[in-house]
Amino acid sequence: MQNRYKPKIAYLLKTWPKISETFVLQEILALQRNDICLHIASLQQPTDQQAHTETGQVEAQVDYLDAGTCTGWLIVTATLACLLQHPLRLIKTILFLLNTKQQDRSSTAIFYQAVCMARLVSQYKIQHIHAHFASEPTAVAELVNHLTGSSYSISAHAKDIYLSPEPVLQRKIANARFVVTCTEYNCRYLKQLNQSTTPVLRVYHGFDPRRFEQCVIEPESSHSDQQLILSVGRLREKKGFETLIHACRQLKLAGYQFRCDIVGYGPQQDNLQALIRSLNLEQVVNLRGQLIHTELIALYSQANIFALPCQIGDDGDRDGIPNVLMEAMAMKLPVVSSRISGIPELVEDQISGLLIEPNNPQQLSEALCRLLNDQQLRHSLGHAARQRVLDEFAVEPNIEILKKLFIQSVHSTEKPVVSEPSVNKGEFYAS
Repeated sequence: MQNRYKPKIAYLLKTWPKISETFVLQEILALQRNDICLHIASLQQPTDQQAHTETGQVEAQVDYLDAGTCTGWLIVTATLACLLQHPLRLIKTILFLLNTKQQDRSSTAIFYQAVCMARLVSQYKIQHIHAHFASEPTAVAELVNHLTGSSYSISAHAKDIYLSPEPVLQRKIANARFVVTCTEYNCRYLKQLNQSTTPVLRVYHGFDPRRFEQCVIEPESSHSDQQLILSVGRLREKKGFETLIHACRQLKLAGYQFRCDIVGYGPQQDNLQALIRSLNLEQVVNLRGQLIHTELIALYSQANIFALPCQIGDDGDRDGIPNVLMEAMAMKLPVVSSRISGIPELVEDQISGLLIEPNNPQQLSEALCRLLNDQQLRHSLGHAARQRVLDEFAVEPNIEILKKLFIQSVHSTEKPVVSEPSVNKGEFYAS
């Protein structure tokens, strides 16, 4: 009987499941534990060859809104249903789409996905839509709002914020019930941009220790003569992997015995591999490709240092707080990262890690030299890092905020009244 009273929330995602979006998986599992009834809608089929084992724990029904699923006949019937149920809304939605086409290049495909999503809302009695990323998923949620009146909220992250045209982002925020974002840095930016009464809140992804309960080990467990520098992330400009590779060359020239493993996949793979060859680092730097969570944990347990020298890309794209930094810190690894975006909210320089300026191989190599030379420093930073994550970035308090927002959105037509979460210690940078 209790299930009847659970809020029915649709999670609208671009791709489900996606191996690089562990934060979405973790959030869904945490909401599931907190009695939020979820329905997952994905705009496209998964493109990864494998998935994290925890994906099998997700109880939510999944529907796909890709071209292969939203066939011509389904689109026609879904559109007719909208016409019968909300004829005036359908006409106004089409006019809205035509008026905004030049502004944000909304495509016909997004309209088709929106009418199919509207059908799911009606069929499964979905009470609210939460769109992860302010890009395509929010564009679809916004159209569903026009078609049916269903409320939606936004979870904004990185390039979906900084690569979106400001007028488009302002409009999407204004139409949303609420907006959450994963760093204080993002939150300040969105609040400055926001011209509406929509509340914008910082809700960290948080760290779930359950995923690591059997895995935390003491540093220096590896018996290899070579120390391992580990890095993890999508092979994109904003991760700073070129900076890491150049720093590795300086370490090699200085005579250090080490290896550097970079885990991930993405558009820079060929360029990074060519850079490794050109610097004669094939025996030192390895691109490990895509790994699932259990494989990555095994690699964390072998590593001595974690390095992720993030930067702001030429197109303005940047990270928020990379989840892999939290994971490495939870595994008691000393971390080196950059003073940009939300990273200083997590990593306190000289206390729970080392921070450098972005795009600076010299500073990175110097920080890595310090850690390679000083085992005690590695231990002290690693222990402080784990405590920092457990004390300030636990997943449950952040999920509780999200749960309250969903409940308010379901039970009221007004935008939620929220209190600001406390800001974690640490410096904030506007770079």
